[in-house]
Parts: sequence; C-alpha cells; structure tokens
Amino acid sequence: MTFDGFLMYLGSAEGSIFNPQWRGVFQDMSQPLCHYFISSSHNTYLMEDQLRGQSSVEGYIRALSRGCRCVEVDCWDGANGEPIVYHGHTFTSKILFKDVVTAVGNYAFKVSEYPVILSMENHCSVEQQRVMAQHLHHILGDKLLKSTLEGKASVRLPSPEVSTWSPPYSTLLHPTPPYSTLLHLTPPYSTPWGYMWVSALPSNPHTCLGQNTFNKPIRRGSPDDVTGSLEYAGHSWRTTFPKDLKWKILLKAKKIGGLEESFNGAGEDSQTGEVSDEDEVAEINEDHLHRESVCRRVKKSKQRLSKELSDCVVYCKSVHFSNFKHARIHSKFYEVASFTESKARKHLREAGAEFVHHNSRQLTRVYPSGFRTDSSNFNPQEMWNAGCQIVALNFQTAGEGMDLNDALFGLNGGCGYVLKPSFMREGEKRFDPEIPQQRDGYQPVVLTIQVISGQQLPKVNIKEGSIVDPLVRVEIHGVPMDQAKQETRYIENNGAVEAVALHVFPIAVNKGMH
Repeated sequence: MTFDGFLMYLGSAEGSIFNPQWRGVFQDMSQPLCHYFISSSHNTYLMEDQLRGQSSVEGYIRALSRGCRCVEVDCWDGANGEPIVYHGHTFTSKILFKDVVTAVGNYAFKVSEYPVILSMENHCSVEQQRVMAQHLHHILGDKLLKSTLEGKASVRLPSPEVSTWSPPYSTLLHPTPPYSTLLHLTPPYSTPWGYMWVSALPSNPHTCLGQNTFNKPIRRGSPDDVTGSLEYAGHSWRTTFPKDLKWKILLKAKKIGGLEESFNGAGEDSQTGEVSDEDEVAEINEDHLHRESVCRRVKKSKQRLSKELSDCVVYCKSVHFSNFKHARIHSKFYEVASFTESKARKHLREAGAEFVHHNSRQLTRVYPSGFRTDSSNFNPQEMWNAGCQIVALNFQTAGEGMDLNDALFGLNGGCGYVLKPSFMREGEKRFDPEIPQQRDGYQPVVLTIQVISGQQLPKVNIKEGSIVDPLVRVEIHGVPMDQAKQETRYIENNGAVEAVALHVFPIAVNKGMH
C-alpha cells in the first residue's frame, strides 16, 4: 500500500474508530423507558438566542432529523383563540401551536421509529388548552398515545419496543380445520402498523388432499388495532399483536390526578394545580430571588387545567420535586421531575447515589439555566453520570455540549435511545458518580489510544504566510474521577500535519460510564 493509499484508508469508513456493529440498533430495546438516555432538545422552536431569537417549526424539523426523541413546546394564549409557541416574556417571535404539532407529526419518525416525547410547558387558559387537545387529536391521530398499552393501570413504564414475539403473540387464535399448525416468522415491524407472516399446514395431510401449505401476512389496519385476521380458502384466523411505543408520540405535561384515576372515572372538568419546577419562568424568578438573597417565601402560582388536555398525558406527568426521601415513598413511576442544571448539580453533589437510584425508577429532565440567554449549553455528561434520561440541550448551538450529545446518540443506530449501564438500572445496587470505586464489581480498564497523524486540519490563522503548528488532543468525558486530557507534541513553525508526533496515551477509565 502506498502512503497516499494508507491515508485514504485512515479517512474511510473501514478505518473509523467507531465500531461498525454499533451503527445499527443493537441494544436491548425492551427495557422500561427510564433505563435509557434519550436525545432531548430544549426550547426546540428557537433558532437563535432566548431573548430576541426567531421561533420556527424548522427547529423541530432539524432536531427530529438529528434523531432527537424529546422536543419542547412552550404554549401561551394567542389571538383568535389559537394557542401560540414562543419563549414567554421575551421578544422572540411567535408561531402557532398547531403548526408545531403538524411539523412534529410529519417528521417524528423520519429518522427513528422509537417514541417521541412532546414536553409541554403550558401557560394557556382552559379554553385554549381545549383547543390544544383538539389539535393533538386531530393532527396526530393514531400517533398520539391516548391510553396505557395494556388498556388498564400499569405498574411500570413501558418499553420502546417489544423485543420478541412471545405467547400469546406467537400463537394464532381459533384456527379453523383443516389447518391446525401455524408458525410465525418474526421480522421487525416493516410498516408503521406492522404485520406478522404466518405459515399454515394441513392438520391431516392424508385426509386433506388439495390443501396446500401457504404463507400469508396478517395485517392490522392502524397502530391501535390489537388483533388481525386472515381469510384464506374459506377459512379464517385471528391473532393478537404485541403493543409497544414504536411510532407513538407521548405528551409530557401536567395532569389532573394520577394515571389510576384515568381508569376509574375520577376527576372533574378542570382542576387547580401547582406550577411545578419544570415551569422555567417560575424557575428564573426563584433563581433571581436566591441570587439577590431575598429571604422570603416564593408564592407559587395556581393554574386551572383542562381535562381534555390532561387526558392526553399518560406516562409522563410533570410534577414538582420535593426531595429524594419524599419521592422514594410517594412518587409514581409515571411522574417526571424537571431540574435546572444548577439544581441537578446540587442534588448530584449532595446525594449522588440517591439521584442515580431515583433515575432507575422514573424519568428525570434537566434543562439549561434560564440565564443562558445566548442559548449556550452545559456539559450533559455530568447529568448522564447521575442517570438523568432527558438532558435537554439547545440543538441550535454548536459546541462541546452538542458534540458530546452527537457522540453518545451516534450509538445504537442513531435511534435517539441509548441503554444505560446495568449498574444504573438496577435499583438494589448503589452507584455514586462522585465515588465510583465504591460500587460492587468496580474494575477499571486501561484505554490505550495511539495517535498516528492529524488529517484535514483547518487553518486557524487567516494571516497570509502564517504557519499552523498542528497537534492532537485526546479528552475523556465521564465521571469526575475519569476526566482526562492529553496532547501530542508539536514542532514549532513546521506547518505539516505529518509533524504530529507519534504518541501513545494509556488512560485508566471506569468501564461503562463514557
């Protein structure tokens, strides 16, 4: 191989450091939703900053096209009875809520078939909340999750998908003679609604002359159909389809009562509820009072909720978070607490193991501080260290935060869901990201990285005649104990990329946290 050929190999897909087996969905997708990191966007409608930036449905299209599985919508009363979306109390432009829902419905599953969470911050009147519920039902149709998958009160969060066709899914019901033996092939869903291929054999080949073995698909007409039927040669079969969250849109918002009340008819037409921590306007006010050291109780505002909109919330009820002890005793699996980055850091410092344990049972959302008016991002790794699933970033802002986000969610086929390490999913095990060496089975590994050369490096100085002295920097992002950075040497005023010195970096890391 020539030198130029070797350089071409290094820059090709075959020479990539990324494991090609991980380019498709390879992880177990049958775990509860809380066991996955979920690619998430903050203030998805914004194209620029948080004060005067433009709002556009293009923000949703771009985020969903990058595999994002949780988008945010801030809803306010608009003119002519139509709810609008914008960053409240700022000069950002306004767009119609129904246009946002249309964009989400059109692009939610272009890149990934796994569920999308619509995180709603609701500031609308009861009347316009009803309009929002109508738009969700009318525009999204069967894509909107309207009830639990089982049709009754659940005991845990569902999975992104059913991984295998297991009984009763692999057995057809009521086969009619002369056919008795039915064998299911098990391909993944190949349409938004799915189908199952079956093979039927005569029950008695000796007495059923003329009845041949056949292969036919049993289809269902919509995602909500539980059963499917097949007619063939005057005989019929019915089967039960497995239900999962693929191709579904889940609403995360406040809800009247709990999930249990949805099945016993409890609840009124509207109800007063307390604004939770996920309300960023209230959060900014509290942070401001704290910074000014004003020692007085912040009065929470009350809000009336429309039952029609409340009923759209199934597995993601937004709630106020008190403390981990209270949550451990009283919280329900479908409740989602939201934290600003500063509050999440505080919990991580003071009760890291409790935070990880909480996130093994239910979803948590973390979003940037309201004082990041330039739409900058925090480092998401520190939140992933605590097992926080919905770490919302400003997708419109390039930088280290989005680089890390793209790196993590480049795994597993770019589907937007990455399975958390086992020790962060098992409630009986305790893991504290501040002291990872104390967990059971702690066994660090040594990662050895050998830098051969730097390729296709841009000029960083536009001054004519300037010379670039290239180097390669290797950084490890993980738990605090593993944070590391090393650089190659460089030759001053050399300017050639071949000048990057051959260097080997041995770095000890905690397996499973990077």
